[in-house]
Amino acid sequence: MDRKSNRSGFVLLTVLTVIAANDARTQTAVTDQIKAVAGTWELSTADREKNCIAHLKSDSVPGGAKLELDVACTTVFPALKEAAQWSIADEVLRLLDSKGKPLLTLTEVESGIYEGERPGEGLYFLQNIAAVGQAERKPNQLIGDWTFVREGKAICVVTLAMTKASDDKFALKVKPGCDGIAAGFGLAAWRMDRGELVLISARAEEWRFEETEPLSWQRIPNNVDAVQLVRK
Repeated sequence: MDRKSNRSGFVLLTVLTVIAANDARTQTAVTDQIKAVAGTWELSTADREKNCIAHLKSDSVPGGAKLELDVACTTVFPALKEAAQWSIADEVLRLLDSKGKPLLTLTEVESGIYEGERPGEGLYFLQNIAAVGQAERKPNQLIGDWTFVREGKAICVVTLAMTKASDDKFALKVKPGCDGIAAGFGLAAWRMDRGELVLISARAEEWRFEETEPLSWQRIPNNVDAVQLVRK
């Protein structure tokens, strides 16, 4: 091989090395952004009349990172029922379907808050759940499966539904396998009361819970039983 060919091969190798290094840096930057944003977020309309919980995971998938929407999202936001992943670049966050098609594009308007619009549907907001006031919780934010935890052990799983049990109460379903005090209490319904989550027995007795951190509620007063309700 002559000197000219050697020089050409060296130049090509150098270019490919630079391209690979740039790709690696870009991938690292994207990964860092995903890790920084990953967490539990509230997706809502501008007036928060409609809202639900979105879990932006850090698990990588071909189009970005894994997305999990609570069951309420498919009810209040039917257009997003196919959302399965999310991506972020240059302060623009996108909710995508499993094939990478954008369903909602949002831009960061301030730290922890993204805003976007779908034609004919108005503005959407995505806000970090830690910044959402606990007293503002609405019933449709809590529907789904919750686990009773006592002394670090799961003792029961219940499903909070939006089906009306009475004028101010919603239906509650106890999953098989409950034990301990949760089974003995005889859970039958639930409601929200001034920011507290109230579970009601068939005998109209009540357990009250307050939110201590996102997706975790502590029974109050906490000196009766160290029982928590945790979203798994």
